[in-house]
Amino acid sequence: VVKFVRDPFARCYSGYLVVNQPFLLTKQDHWALPTRQRILKYLVGRSTNIEYAFSFAQYLEWLGVVEMGSVDPHLRPQFTPLERHLSVRVAKIEQIYENLNFLEDEFNLPRRAADVPEIFDSGHHHSTRADLSREEGLRLLRLGVPLQRSPKFPYVKFNAEMAVGSEYEEIIRSVFSDDFAAYGYDEP
Repeated sequence: VVKFVRDPFARCYSGYLVVNQPFLLTKQDHWALPTRQRILKYLVGRSTNIEYAFSFAQYLEWLGVVEMGSVDPHLRPQFTPLERHLSVRVAKIEQIYENLNFLEDEFNLPRRAADVPEIFDSGHHHSTRADLSREEGLRLLRLGVPLQRSPKFPYVKFNAEMAVGSEYEEIIRSVFSDDFAAYGYDEP
């Protein structure tokens, strides 16, 4: 079994961005809409319209108290108890090119990774990054992302480098503790 995993810090922030996508206001059948409504109900104390923005810290607060089995798989930890019974090889998304080349060689697959670079692009990973210092990025995370923003909105690049030592590190490590342990994200 080969399992592709993502840095828990970056994955957690990406989940936050998904539940704050402006198109959710008009796309009633998207999986993130009920999650967004649950988060707002937790934060406000009752059901409310979905037009309100919330910060990354508020999202993490909700993640820290919600029962993970009731959370959409896009947002919850990647590790599953089934993995304890399988031999799982981990392939980190952060080294996707190298991992795909290795798998192509090992299993004698066609060389697609080198020939088709567009497979490394994903609309799911918010790629427009702001040119901000770490301190500026952390301050912006406290504000949250606006619900009305341009398609070229410059997102904070939230990853381990930004998270470690921040106010967000402890809660993310707590919620995603199995991911950190199972996938070696604390190893150098």
